[in-house]
Amino acid sequence: MLAYVYPPAVSKNSYAQLDARGTLLGSSQYTNHDPYIIVVRGADNKIYYTLCNNNTCNNWVQLPGSTPDAPSVAVGKEGRAYIAVRGMDNGIYFGYINLNNWTFSGWTKLPGSTPSRPVITFDRYVFEMVALVVRGMDNGIYYNILDEKSLKWSGWKHLPTGLTIDAPAAAIIDMGLQIVVRGSDGKTLWHSYLYRYDWTFSGWTKLPGSTPSAPYMISDGYRLWLAVRGMDNKVYINCWGGDWVGWKQVPTGSTISSPA
Repeated sequence: MLAYVYPPAVSKNSYAQLDARGTLLGSSQYTNHDPYIIVVRGADNKIYYTLCNNNTCNNWVQLPGSTPDAPSVAVGKEGRAYIAVRGMDNGIYFGYINLNNWTFSGWTKLPGSTPSRPVITFDRYVFEMVALVVRGMDNGIYYNILDEKSLKWSGWKHLPTGLTIDAPAAAIIDMGLQIVVRGSDGKTLWHSYLYRYDWTFSGWTKLPGSTPSAPYMISDGYRLWLAVRGMDNKVYINCWGGDWVGWKQVPTGSTISSPA
């Protein structure tokens, strides 16, 4: 899991044998931006982070706790890197790294449980909103909104319809919170959104194509970028700015799990 931070610098390079399956968070327009923070699940199920700049990374720092899934991270406006993980007990845990002094807040266990990786996302371009989206134990989809100033959560809300057997994909654009899930049939893709001003739910739209893995999505504040593993194990991307432009295959490469 990688997210861009502002502004600190990095100097020392290091290496670690870690299971770094995670996701890239941040705008596509910042793909060459430094510095950035990487948060990973280690081979020992512990949680580690490092700060990188100009292809050079600091030593890995271990956070307390363990997770059976990739962590999720988003950098907000208040100088914090927000982290959400699924605990070994299926609990949903939230904490943050203060990017000014690199202290860790400790973990807060949020109400509820999830059998999949939680997804945290932030919109620095329009609403400055932190959102957490999870698959519930009933396979329903739930979301929770964090007030960055007070660090208070709104409380879980259940989408009125829809089920998933995987972690959802979520990102925020000017319209509001966008969600894409793999359907309960294990292959179809469904898109919905919550309108930011009154939290009206759009309902679900079925997308063309199929995937055997969880989808992954980011935004640049105005467009969505969706990446999936195809049924042929190739990687495909799609862009939405009001309408989906259609799937494009990444010219080379294949994967046996979710892309990032």
